[in-house]
Amino acid sequence: MPISTRGLLAQWVLVTFNALLSVYSLAMVVAITLRPCSSSSISNDLGAHAATTTCNISQLELFLLGFHLVFAALALTGAAVAYVGHIVLVHLTRGMLFVFAAIYLALAVYELAAVRPVTPMGPLELVVAVLTFAVGVPSGAVYERELRCDRRVIPDAFDSVLPSNPWSGSGLERTIRRSTAAAAVVRPR
Repeated sequence: MPISTRGLLAQWVLVTFNALLSVYSLAMVVAITLRPCSSSSISNDLGAHAATTTCNISQLELFLLGFHLVFAALALTGAAVAYVGHIVLVHLTRGMLFVFAAIYLALAVYELAAVRPVTPMGPLELVVAVLTFAVGVPSGAVYERELRCDRRVIPDAFDSVLPSNPWSGSGLERTIRRSTAAAAVVRPR
């Protein structure tokens, strides 16, 4: 059974959004890796300066590097899953977007509040978190709902076993069929 237009739009948004998140995460990995040494992280050893300039990488930078690498891989996987349309994996992808948006929000707040000097990464990650909450999570929910509605092909024999959903067309049709059948079975006395 083909998916509805609304489902196709949600699928397209989810695939595109996950792919863009993957590209953003890879760009952040490159930015963190190529970030010049700040004055506080430059080595004070004069012998080290004569040979090469060495930088110390903070634990936050290592965490950000690992987080963005993992998120790039998961976002790319999420784009592939949304393209394929497996309902359980779409549910997991939507949950993953929610968790990563929460982590992005926490990182952005931490970077804006605690990291000095303020880098452009804090506000940028805040924008990514808000966009993920505003676009990624809702499109995942819409796509999952459309997959559930469009792929529910249930034989009539299961009508009495499964509860009907009054908001879906197929559930409404089953309810009407059941009530019509019940009216036809009325026995004369």
